Amino acid sequence: IPVFVDVDPQTFCLDPKKIEEKISNKTKALLAVHLMGNVANIDEIKKICKKYNLKFIEDTAQAPGAKYKNKYLGTFGDAGIISLQQSKNIMTGEGGIILTNKKEIAKKCRLIINHGEVIYDKNASLNELENIIGCNFRMTELTAAIGIAQLKKLDKVNSIRKKNSIYLRKKLKIFKGLEMPIFQDDYNKKYKIYPHIFVMKYDKEIYKVSRDIFVAALRAEGIPVGTGYVRPMYSNPTFLKKIAFGKKGCPWTCNKSNVSYAEGMCPISENLLNNEFLWFYHIAYSSNQKDMDDIFKAINKICKNLDHLKSIKIKNISKLAYKGQDKLKL
Repeated sequence: IPVFVDVDPQTFCLDPKKIEEKISNKTKALLAVHLMGNVANIDEIKKICKKYNLKFIEDTAQAPGAKYKNKYLGTFGDAGIISLQQSKNIMTGEGGIILTNKKEIAKKCRLIINHGEVIYDKNASLNELENIIGCNFRMTELTAAIGIAQLKKLDKVNSIRKKNSIYLRKKLKIFKGLEMPIFQDDYNKKYKIYPHIFVMKYDKEIYKVSRDIFVAALRAEGIPVGTGYVRPMYSNPTFLKKIAFGKKGCPWTCNKSNVSYAEGMCPISENLLNNEFLWFYHIAYSSNQKDMDDIFKAINKICKNLDHLKSIKIKNISKLAYKGQDKLKL
């Protein structure tokens, strides 16, 4: 039963100051996501895990190859994961990697991916076999071979993301209504980060134009840009309706849980998604400096035509934002 905690507004990662109020005697683990290549507050999270005897899981899907204190992300917790889905820093199409130095976790993972078979014989204890139902999450040999080749390119493709991001940040810092990303290794040598996506925060109060119209104008100029995830995860019907297994509300009813989900429970996350986020995806190979210049030119053109955008009245912004209607051409 997941319990959600809000994020730090600068790193977009789990905010340690808000964790303890959500911990109960049923809490088993903390899952921290290193979002957009930023590093979650590992030191504070580990202190909390030690205090409450919790497992620590790192989601390093968007930060493979990044380091903290000269140690790779994904290796600080009891387990870490790296995604190889097509939008990630390196990819095999689908699948991923689990990192752990805990033998019992490694055994359990091998059982889970392979129908609960292979590792144990008929003398295995109930504790060793618990919760191992017939799932098949095996990565194919071909996919794994692609992944090995991709790992050899990781440093190169990460450096391209970083180079493009640094260049783009320098170009865009003249725009007062756009808050540039803070790279943690700018101010602390303990970090070595690689942006997964170039993320800015949009200030509607400065531009006097809704973020959706601003995004629609960018797309109309040919710039692929997003506004983040469609909704916070707890707004998924699975959570709002508490209907994961069957139709009777399990696991919440099965465990007599009073955990609830509602709009407003993570206000910082909701504000980022609904009002502030601007995500520029094309900082990876094979994007180059010319592509970054195109982003600058589009934003500069829009900022010079804000009066035109303010005059536009649009009934269906979401539809327009994806199709880039001609009347937003500047």
